[in-house]
Amino acid sequence: MKSITIVREYKRRQAIHLYGTNMPVQEIMRLTQIKRSDISDIYRRYQLGGLNRIPDAERSGRPSRLTREPEAALRDTIINRTPADVGFTANANWTAGIAAKYIKKTYGYQYSIKGVTLIFKRMNLSFIRPTYRLTPKQEQFWEDFKTVKKSWKTAKSNTSSSVTNP
Repeated sequence: MKSITIVREYKRRQAIHLYGTNMPVQEIMRLTQIKRSDISDIYRRYQLGGLNRIPDAERSGRPSRLTREPEAALRDTIINRTPADVGFTANANWTAGIAAKYIKKTYGYQYSIKGVTLIFKRMNLSFIRPTYRLTPKQEQFWEDFKTVKKSWKTAKSNTSSSVTNP
């Protein structure tokens, strides 16, 4: 999406430059693929406000279902409390899925995980994907496995080096 905006802005700047050099509008239209009415509108906006008037305006999109007050309360809950504190079992960290369930339970709005990550971004909350950690029993199993694998490779290399082709 951002790359599309950059291309649009580049074409608009190009149209301003070409229009300012008195190139025929037909030629500008052919080079930039911008309509005649848009070329004159872009140049007029440039004359009124400079290059600041050239980029696309922010798109509003669909308004959030959470207003500022519930969003602030949600942020405070996520920062200061754990999921276990608000009724989720055995969870020490907030995930987007848990936050979505919390929003549904508390405010009655259903959000997808992607929607919750966008809310996190809007609230300036960063998140990381959890890493898998081995339990002590799994660590012992892993160490044993590496030892067996190493001895198997050693045995295999000893066997293959002693075999000769006739």
